[in-house]
Amino acid sequence: MSLVDDLLTAAAREYAEAEVYFKRGRSRRFELGPQGLAAVFSEEEGWAVRAGDHRRSLFLTGNGRPVPEAKWPRPAPGALLLPPPRAVPPWRAPEEQNAPLMVEAEAVPLLEGIERELVGELEGARLLGAYLEDGSSEIEVASSRGVRASHRRRAAALFLEVCGPGKARQSVKLLLAEREARRFNPRALARRLADRLLVQERGKAPRRDRGEFLLSPAVATRLLLGLRPLLVGPKGPEAAEGIRDRRGRIGSHLLTV
Repeated sequence: MSLVDDLLTAAAREYAEAEVYFKRGRSRRFELGPQGLAAVFSEEEGWAVRAGDHRRSLFLTGNGRPVPEAKWPRPAPGALLLPPPRAVPPWRAPEEQNAPLMVEAEAVPLLEGIERELVGELEGARLLGAYLEDGSSEIEVASSRGVRASHRRRAAALFLEVCGPGKARQSVKLLLAEREARRFNPRALARRLADRLLVQERGKAPRRDRGEFLLSPAVATRLLLGLRPLLVGPKGPEAAEGIRDRRGRIGSHLLTV
């Protein structure tokens, strides 16, 4: 029997309703700074149990591997009734979920490649600091009502801090996430960083409220989020009625986001 089964069996001895959640994960972090490269590998485990019946309930959480044979604490007043099982539509995990974690021989060229591409885009720019964290986790859930599920997760985070040329030495920071670390593109990231450095150093507020503007992805996202109440939901058409033109359009046909 697995650890989840052991926990569920122990809880079911005392309570009519029981549900167990268990998670294990591991990650690798590579940090590049003035002191060189630092690499850290970490593992974690955590669990949660909720159990009860028509008159009592409890909720427990902890780190590491639990001990199913340990004595359960005194429950609190209040019923606990778990929801009945539901049909789950079929789902196929993407192939990236099974990719191995990035190793040092891959992480270092990625970080160094970003700086190399940045210098090619903007001469004199340099990388002040960066870290790449790549991790995966596995989750198991089981209940006394026959529910049993397992799921894998995968995520990677990349932080970059760079500075530009010139006496001002303007700096920008960027934090990104991907499902898998190998999806980070050094050239695309370098161009994005160079654009932000140039805008920060030479950019000026527009003199007019019309014309051609190049918006960063973050600005375009905020713009769309602001328009969301007008575009999504049953109240959207009514809310947008006051800003539509004679043809029913919102905004000029020259505007694209």
